[in-house]
Amino acid sequence: MLAPHLTAPLRELLHDFRTREEETLFCAPRWDEVPEQERTRWIAEMTEERLEAKKERLVDRYFDAPDLEALLHERLFAGLGYSKNDAPMSDLARRTPLALCRRLARRADGDVRDLEALLLGSAGLLPDPEDLLDADRATADYATDLAERFEQLERAFDLPAPMESERWQFFRLRPANFPPLRIAQAVALVAPGGLLHRDPLGRLLDAVRSEHPARNLRALLEANVPSDFWKTHFHLEKATTERDPSVGRRRIDTLITNAVAPVLLLHAEQHDDGALQTAVRDLLHALPVGSDRVTRRFRDLGTRPQDAFEAQGLHQLYRTRCEEGRCLDCAVGQHLLSPR
Repeated sequence: MLAPHLTAPLRELLHDFRTREEETLFCAPRWDEVPEQERTRWIAEMTEERLEAKKERLVDRYFDAPDLEALLHERLFAGLGYSKNDAPMSDLARRTPLALCRRLARRADGDVRDLEALLLGSAGLLPDPEDLLDADRATADYATDLAERFEQLERAFDLPAPMESERWQFFRLRPANFPPLRIAQAVALVAPGGLLHRDPLGRLLDAVRSEHPARNLRALLEANVPSDFWKTHFHLEKATTERDPSVGRRRIDTLITNAVAPVLLLHAEQHDDGALQTAVRDLLHALPVGSDRVTRRFRDLGTRPQDAFEAQGLHQLYRTRCEEGRCLDCAVGQHLLSPR
């Protein structure tokens, strides 16, 4: 019988359950009853589970022989898309392989518009002429030039049909997160000087093994600067006031955590490189915590992650245990439910 273990009358417990906030954690009222050492140990275990799951997802994409450059290409693009546009950005990366991007970059002679035409055209985000009727002359000319370039690229390289524009999410996004600008930032990754343009894996390995891995990895990603057009545009239909179109520090740290680190861990596994595995974990301990709805939820309970490593554990705990109500598969739930 459960009755001896109830902390309040059943009717009161049922009322609290049915009137709780939708995303309230079941264990929130008793979170502090779990010893901090036990919570810390479990969060670290959750981080390891999350890192392993990310690595396995990479392997699943290229089952026979994982192409780490292709995986890095896809994961970096997805990371630029944030949660709302990570899937179409992944698809865009697969549609625009590095070999083709590098070929266009080599013939660009400093002009990245062929690359912009390739990616924005493949994404289905080049505006139709009627969408440019209210655009200023410079914007209309730039967009029209990209459309003409994309038509030439389609004929020259037999490109797949463009993606449907409806796949891209704009609703409730800040302009800085609009897909055209994020794709322009992706163009900078594959353009001359960009991380993906030349030996990206070798450069990442050198950085993570250096004396200052976080700083050097950030430098590699901060060097990817979109063309000047994007200083005054969030999309291809209207100019705005000038600002820096580069990827911000917080997003760069997220790219390192969610894209770079899993690829490097997969490389370490392939080469049985224990030192590299340790270096990647040390890197995550060196990266700061980003504030999001998951970390804020645990912060409200008094558990503040100290670094990106711990934040990854809280995300895994929330996504795979809390959201799914798997309290019996959670060390916190087991502690609270065990007879004492």
